[in-house]
Amino acid sequence: MVTALVCGIISLVFSLISYFVLWWLSIPGLILGIIAISSSVKYKKENGSFNGMTIAGLVTGIIGLVLGAIALIIYIISLVIIMMAA
Repeated sequence: MVTALVCGIISLVFSLISYFVLWWLSIPGLILGIIAISSSVKYKKENGSFNGMTIAGLVTGIIGLVLGAIALIIYIISLVIIMMAA
């Protein structure tokens, strides 16, 4: 399913960009990761099995979701440390 693959790739890109440039891109990365995972699961329920694009969408969605969550946690911890130091 193309939706899962596209959302997974965009989630991965947003999550990786959030580490270096714009921290807030981890939030859309998280959302798109969830959409990719749910689209993959929905496809499997409807058709009984995964195809190549659906598996790729599931994997990239999971990786994007995890990286986005880690980035968001890092920035929240950094913000708390900065606030406590001030």
